[in-house]
Order: sequence, then C-alpha cells, then structure tokens
Amino acid sequence: MDEADTFIRDKDLTGILNSGHYRATAQITRCVGDDHEPRLFSTFGLLGIALIGKLPGTLEDRSIVIKIRRKQKGDQVCRFRRDHVGGELEPLQRMAARWAQDNSATIAESEPGMPSELNDREQDCWRKLFAIAEVVGGDWPERARSSALILSQNDEAENSEGVQLLADLEELFRSRGEERLT
Repeated sequence: MDEADTFIRDKDLTGILNSGHYRATAQITRCVGDDHEPRLFSTFGLLGIALIGKLPGTLEDRSIVIKIRRKQKGDQVCRFRRDHVGGELEPLQRMAARWAQDNSATIAESEPGMPSELNDREQDCWRKLFAIAEVVGGDWPERARSSALILSQNDEAENSEGVQLLADLEELFRSRGEERLT
C-alpha cells in the first residue's frame, strides 16, 4: 500500500486494517446486496504500508516499522530500474514459494524463543519471522533477534506528550486546510 499518507486517516480503512492482525479474529461485517444482508469478510493478511509521517497508533502497534529517510545530496546509491528486472526475479519467486510450501507446517508448529525485551504485541508481530529464521538456521535466529530489538526500540522522545501535541496540531491544521489558527 503506497502513498498511504494520502488516505490512511480514513477511520473505516484503519478499522479494517486493525482487524486483520490476528487470523482468528480477522473479520468484519458489511451489508451486501439490495437486501443489505450482513456478511462476514476476512481481513487477515500481511501488508506493507509506505507513507510519509507516522501510522495511526493502533496500526503502528500492530506493525514492524522500518523508518527510512530521503536520499541526501552526498548519498551514493545504486539506482533501481524496474524495467531492467523483468523475468530475472521469477526463479527467485519460484524458489521462495517452494521453500514456503516445504516448510509451512514446521513454521506453523514452531514456538520460537522470543526476546523478553519485546512487549506482547511486538512478540506477536515478530513470532513468524523468528520461526522462519529458526528453520533457515545458521546465524539467522541471532540476526532476527538483533533486528527485532533494534526496530522495536521505543524512542521516548518520539512518544512524548509534546510530540503528540505537535502531531495533533498538525492534524488539526491539515483537516481544516489552514496555515494559521487562532
């Protein structure tokens, strides 16, 4: 889901995305057809969301957040050209699908050791990735642990009341379409 900052504040959409976190409870009811019959729809699924700014708190709490920054003037990067990859990724896609098929039962039954430094929701977010790392073996379990601890660090300055106030004020200005408020 790209450019999510343009529509992620929609309460209905946020509710649908929030509901998809746990497979067992990932469903919403919507009325369908001329008779407006209520029907359950599954909302479970993995999702990548790209946006400028922050996710709503309820979504951020259900996410593994990877913060990126704009390329700076002096940064050296390799340019990614979509028109040059074409079928080059197809063999990798087939190998990944086969690996997932061969190992899905082992991963589903796995109870990987979770770092105690992560809170309950963070452990929920990382559990399957830790299970995959354990099946792959080698240094992957330690790499997964290290990544989880780094990416799940709570920066108290970002979550301070002052920062929350500024975020709320930004939303107020945006919702009213004003540059100044009295």
